[in-house]
Amino acid sequence: MIAVLPSLLLAFRHDSLVWICVAMGATGVGTGFVTAAMPAILVSYAPPAQTGVVAGMNQNIRTIGGAVGTQTIAAVIASSAVPKESLYVASFLAVGGVCVIGVIAALAVPAADRARHG
Repeated sequence: MIAVLPSLLLAFRHDSLVWICVAMGATGVGTGFVTAAMPAILVSYAPPAQTGVVAGMNQNIRTIGGAVGTQTIAAVIASSAVPKESLYVASFLAVGGVCVIGVIAALAVPAADRARHG
């Protein structure tokens, strides 16, 4: 959820350097939390013999997602001969939407599993 708010902030309040810095700071904090917590969460769900596979797949999927996501947003912004503000706004909204999907996916984990592994 931490990443949804900065995306919305960048989409609607990008007229001030202060708001941009606040949004980017929150994005950095959220990214740090996810990067630090995700391997531990995944390994806690994996059978002991599969922890290396799970950690490696997490890294691979994160790298692929970062590459594909970055290029998709770059393609949206570059779709015009001269980048327009509206394309940046659309990109920030798309990133926020993907973050919302991630929050929904995380909440879809059964509560019993979250309690047992949390």
